[in-house]
Amino acid sequence: MRSKGGDVEWVYWDAGTARLLPRLLRLPEGHPDGPVRMRGPPFLAERRPVPARRPGTEYICPHTGRPRLGYDRLRVLMEAHLGLDPHQLGHSAATHLGEAKVPLQLATT
Repeated sequence: MRSKGGDVEWVYWDAGTARLLPRLLRLPEGHPDGPVRMRGPPFLAERRPVPARRPGTEYICPHTGRPRLGYDRLRVLMEAHLGLDPHQLGHSAATHLGEAKVPLQLATT
């Protein structure tokens, strides 16, 4: 991961962590859309939002109706389990995209 200023920090994924993403994307057995979510946010909250607090459709999984995990909850989980801040990952992604000469208009979509 590239930090602000270009410093390199290494994030190591063990076998258990590598198996996490497919589990996050799996849909309930027998779901009409198939076994895996192909669109929508990858990290979802545990509960569906109440109508008064319903976020925009781009933040809701079209398969499950659950909203994306909020930034504060994501930050708590990442700090507890990875020792990282989501903001650091954003800087790292921007650095890697810039090094790959990806135009800024494409990088922010």
